[in-house]
Amino acid sequence: MGDIQNIYLGKKRIAEGFPVYAVDQSETEHIKLDFLQRVMNMTHAQYREQLLKRRFQEGAVTPKFVTNSAEALKAVRETPGAIGYVYESEVGTMRSLRVLATIPTK
Repeated sequence: MGDIQNIYLGKKRIAEGFPVYAVDQSETEHIKLDFLQRVMNMTHAQYREQLLKRRFQEGAVTPKFVTNSAEALKAVRETPGAIGYVYESEVGTMRSLRVLATIPTK
């Protein structure tokens, strides 16, 4: 999951030779806290601090923010190179999406 962490922190902009763009969800969505805790291994405050530091000190590109999983799925589907996170049950039958990782439910 190191690549995913690096993409969301703006440390990695190219994957498999193509530009990659992170799609992040609102902090009011429970999935965001799950993602931060279980994938990023950090709290929301730590994540925000890292994003601000990388953006202002190093000029990193920060993720595109959407309000919920439906918008995240839409953004990933419509944006070449986009990567996002949703609960596995929300992916449904979207055959055009490639699942990079799954996290077991608690």
